[in-house]
Amino acid sequence: MVDINATQYAQNKAAQKELNELSIASQWLALRSFFQGVGSTGLLNARHYNYAGDLPTDRRFTVGYRPLNAHDHSNYRHLCGMAERQGMANGYVYKSRHTDYNLNKPTQTSYLSTTRITYPSVPASVTGTVAQQVAEMQNYFQAMNSK
Repeated sequence: MVDINATQYAQNKAAQKELNELSIASQWLALRSFFQGVGSTGLLNARHYNYAGDLPTDRRFTVGYRPLNAHDHSNYRHLCGMAERQGMANGYVYKSRHTDYNLNKPTQTSYLSTTRITYPSVPASVTGTVAQQVAEMQNYFQAMNSK
């Protein structure tokens, strides 16, 4: 009788790790083929910045703390972004890069032309100390939310 724990493979941790990663990749390929056969559509994965690890199992397949990891760039005015994402449209998988884009709106003057979105001005009732201004703006946001 052969002791499986005494074999060369059982003692080679690097080979086991490679086989585990290959197994995960094979499972994903099979799942992807299944999705393509069914013709599903939806989000499969989005990059997360709050989870660490290099293995595929270290990254979750669901959206984490914000949808599609949409984020702002506080150091750049009018700039926001979305993380790398992977989705499926009618059974075909697509991937995208990290996209940062300006907040623009279409113009009525020419085809495909855009202009910057203008931010609304601060209401005149927002005066006083910083704490009072914050409280007043919170009241505005609550009023807009309950509309």
